[in-house]
Amino acid sequence: YLLLLNFLMLIFSLPLVTIGAAQTAGFTVTTRIITKNETHLTATFISSFKKNFKQSTMVWGIVLVISSILIINWNYVVHFQQLHSWLIVGLSLVTLLVMNVSQYAFFYLSRFDDSLQQMLRNLLKLLLRYPMSSLLLIGVCLAPIFVMVLSPYAFVFGMYMSCFLGISFIHLLRTYLLLAVFEKVVKQAN
Repeated sequence: YLLLLNFLMLIFSLPLVTIGAAQTAGFTVTTRIITKNETHLTATFISSFKKNFKQSTMVWGIVLVISSILIINWNYVVHFQQLHSWLIVGLSLVTLLVMNVSQYAFFYLSRFDDSLQQMLRNLLKLLLRYPMSSLLLIGVCLAPIFVMVLSPYAFVFGMYMSCFLGISFIHLLRTYLLLAVFEKVVKQAN
Protein backbone atom coordinates (compact mmCIF):
# COMPACT_ATOMS: atom_id res chain seq x y z
CA TYR A 1 0.00 0.00 0.00
CA LEU A 2 2.80 2.40 0.83
CA LEU A 3 4.47 1.77 -2.52
CA LEU A 4 1.24 2.62 -4.37
CA LEU A 5 0.61 5.68 -2.20
CA ASN A 6 4.18 6.85 -2.75
CA PHE A 7 3.74 6.51 -6.51
CA LEU A 8 0.43 8.43 -6.43
CA MET A 9 1.89 11.23 -4.33
CA LEU A 10 4.91 11.58 -6.63
CA ILE A 11 2.85 11.57 -9.83
CA PHE A 12 0.23 14.00 -8.53
CA SER A 13 2.96 16.32 -7.19
CA LEU A 14 4.77 16.60 -10.52
CA PRO A 15 3.28 19.94 -11.36
CA LEU A 16 4.76 21.56 -8.24
CA VAL A 17 1.61 23.64 -7.80
CA THR A 18 -0.34 20.51 -6.81
CA ILE A 19 1.90 19.38 -3.95
CA GLY A 20 -0.61 20.68 -1.39
CA ALA A 21 -3.51 18.75 -2.90
CA ALA A 22 -1.35 15.61 -3.12
CA GLN A 23 -0.37 16.01 0.56
CA THR A 24 -4.02 16.37 1.57
CA ALA A 25 -5.03 13.34 -0.48
CA GLY A 26 -2.14 11.40 1.02
CA PHE A 27 -3.34 12.24 4.52
CA THR A 28 -6.85 11.14 3.61
CA VAL A 29 -5.54 7.78 2.40
CA THR A 30 -3.20 7.17 5.35
CA THR A 31 -5.92 8.13 7.81
CA ARG A 32 -8.30 5.64 6.23
CA ILE A 33 -5.60 2.95 6.16
CA ILE A 34 -5.03 3.42 9.89
CA THR A 35 -8.61 3.89 11.06
CA LYS A 36 -10.64 1.79 8.62
CA ASN A 37 -8.14 -0.63 7.03
CA GLU A 38 -9.24 0.72 3.66
CA THR A 39 -7.64 -0.81 0.58
CA HIS A 40 -9.17 1.34 -2.21
CA LEU A 41 -6.20 3.67 -2.27
CA THR A 42 -6.33 4.97 -5.81
CA ALA A 43 -10.04 5.84 -5.77
CA THR A 44 -9.77 7.47 -2.34
CA PHE A 45 -6.65 9.41 -3.32
CA ILE A 46 -8.15 10.75 -6.56
CA SER A 47 -11.49 11.72 -4.99
CA SER A 48 -9.74 13.51 -2.11
CA PHE A 49 -7.37 15.20 -4.55
CA LYS A 50 -10.32 16.54 -6.56
CA LYS A 51 -12.34 17.52 -3.49
CA ASN A 52 -9.54 19.44 -1.78
CA PHE A 53 -7.70 20.72 -4.85
CA LYS A 54 -8.68 24.40 -4.67
CA GLN A 55 -8.21 24.95 -0.95
CA SER A 56 -5.07 22.80 -0.66
CA THR A 57 -3.45 24.52 -3.62
CA MET A 58 -4.24 27.91 -2.11
CA VAL A 59 -2.71 26.88 1.23
CA TRP A 60 0.33 25.42 -0.57
CA GLY A 61 0.77 28.69 -2.47
CA ILE A 62 0.63 30.70 0.76
CA VAL A 63 3.13 28.35 2.45
CA LEU A 64 5.41 28.57 -0.58
CA VAL A 65 5.37 32.39 -0.66
CA ILE A 66 5.96 32.72 3.08
CA SER A 67 8.71 30.08 2.97
CA SER A 68 10.39 31.90 0.08
CA ILE A 69 10.36 35.14 2.06
CA LEU A 70 11.86 33.32 5.05
CA ILE A 71 14.60 31.78 2.90
CA ILE A 72 15.45 35.22 1.50
CA ASN A 73 15.61 36.62 5.04
CA TRP A 74 17.83 33.77 6.28
CA ASN A 75 20.14 34.25 3.28
CA TYR A 76 20.36 37.96 4.09
CA VAL A 77 21.19 37.24 7.72
CA VAL A 78 23.86 34.67 6.85
CA HIS A 79 25.50 36.35 3.85
CA PHE A 80 25.56 39.89 5.21
CA GLN A 81 26.37 38.70 8.73
CA GLN A 82 23.48 40.55 10.33
CA LEU A 83 23.70 38.39 13.43
CA HIS A 84 21.67 40.57 15.78
CA SER A 85 20.11 38.45 18.49
CA TRP A 86 16.65 39.97 18.14
CA LEU A 87 16.67 39.35 14.40
CA ILE A 88 17.75 35.71 14.79
CA VAL A 89 15.17 35.07 17.53
CA GLY A 90 12.36 36.68 15.56
CA LEU A 91 13.26 34.92 12.34
CA SER A 92 13.60 31.59 14.17
CA LEU A 93 10.19 31.97 15.80
CA VAL A 94 8.47 32.84 12.53
CA THR A 95 10.23 29.95 10.76
CA LEU A 96 9.15 27.54 13.49
CA LEU A 97 5.59 28.86 13.32
CA VAL A 98 5.39 28.46 9.54
CA MET A 99 6.89 24.96 9.70
CA ASN A 100 4.38 23.94 12.36
CA VAL A 101 1.37 25.40 10.59
CA SER A 102 2.36 23.68 7.35
CA GLN A 103 2.74 20.39 9.28
CA TYR A 104 -0.85 20.54 10.45
CA ALA A 105 -2.54 22.36 7.56
CA PHE A 106 -2.87 19.59 4.98
CA PHE A 107 -3.94 17.03 7.57
CA TYR A 108 -6.52 19.54 8.80
CA LEU A 109 -7.79 20.04 5.25
CA SER A 110 -8.14 16.28 4.80
CA ARG A 111 -10.39 16.04 7.86
CA PHE A 112 -12.38 19.27 8.12
CA ASP A 113 -14.23 21.61 5.76
CA ASP A 114 -13.45 24.99 7.29
CA SER A 115 -12.57 28.34 5.80
CA LEU A 116 -8.89 29.30 5.64
CA GLN A 117 -9.37 31.85 8.40
CA GLN A 118 -11.04 29.31 10.71
CA MET A 119 -8.37 26.73 9.86
CA LEU A 120 -5.54 29.13 10.73
CA ARG A 121 -7.22 30.09 14.00
CA ASN A 122 -7.66 26.43 14.98
CA LEU A 123 -4.10 25.52 13.97
CA LEU A 124 -2.62 28.33 16.05
CA LYS A 125 -4.62 27.14 19.07
CA LEU A 126 -3.39 23.62 18.40
CA LEU A 127 0.24 24.74 18.23
CA LEU A 128 -0.04 26.56 21.54
CA ARG A 129 -1.74 23.61 23.22
CA TYR A 130 0.63 20.88 21.95
CA PRO A 131 4.09 22.37 21.34
CA MET A 132 6.00 19.12 21.98
CA SER A 133 3.92 17.18 19.45
CA SER A 134 4.60 19.95 16.96
CA LEU A 135 8.35 19.70 17.50
CA LEU A 136 8.19 15.91 17.20
CA LEU A 137 6.40 16.27 13.85
CA ILE A 138 9.09 18.61 12.59
CA GLY A 139 11.71 16.11 13.75
CA VAL A 140 10.02 13.27 11.85
CA CYS A 141 10.06 15.35 8.67
CA LEU A 142 13.57 16.72 9.00
CA ALA A 143 15.34 13.57 10.25
CA PRO A 144 15.58 11.94 6.80
CA ILE A 145 16.94 15.17 5.32
CA PHE A 146 19.63 15.41 8.01
CA VAL A 147 20.60 11.77 7.46
CA MET A 148 20.83 12.35 3.71
CA VAL A 149 23.20 15.28 4.22
CA LEU A 150 25.65 13.18 6.26
CA SER A 151 27.28 11.44 3.30
CA PRO A 152 26.91 10.93 -0.44
CA TYR A 153 25.94 7.30 0.16
CA ALA A 154 23.19 8.29 2.58
CA PHE A 155 21.99 10.86 0.04
CA VAL A 156 21.75 8.30 -2.76
CA PHE A 157 20.07 5.79 -0.44
CA GLY A 158 17.63 8.45 0.76
CA MET A 159 16.74 9.45 -2.80
CA TYR A 160 16.23 5.81 -3.73
CA MET A 161 14.01 5.18 -0.70
CA SER A 162 12.03 8.36 -1.37
CA CYS A 163 11.20 7.14 -4.85
CA PHE A 164 9.73 3.88 -3.56
CA LEU A 165 8.65 4.13 0.07
CA GLY A 166 10.16 7.10 1.86
CA ILE A 167 7.54 9.76 1.25
CA SER A 168 4.56 7.57 2.06
CA PHE A 169 6.28 6.02 5.09
CA ILE A 170 7.03 9.45 6.58
CA HIS A 171 3.45 10.43 5.72
CA LEU A 172 2.17 7.38 7.60
CA LEU A 173 4.28 8.23 10.66
CA ARG A 174 3.05 11.81 10.57
CA THR A 175 -0.54 10.56 10.30
CA TYR A 176 -0.16 8.44 13.44
CA LEU A 177 1.15 11.45 15.35
CA LEU A 178 -1.45 13.83 13.94
CA LEU A 179 -4.31 11.44 14.65
CA ALA A 180 -3.21 11.23 18.29
CA VAL A 181 -3.17 15.01 18.61
CA PHE A 182 -6.46 15.58 16.78
CA GLU A 183 -8.24 12.84 18.75
CA LYS A 184 -7.25 14.62 21.98
CA VAL A 185 -8.60 17.90 20.63
CA VAL A 186 -11.88 16.37 19.45
CA LYS A 187 -12.39 14.61 22.82
CA GLN A 188 -11.77 17.86 24.69
CA ALA A 189 -14.19 19.73 22.42
CA ASN A 190 -16.97 17.22 23.11
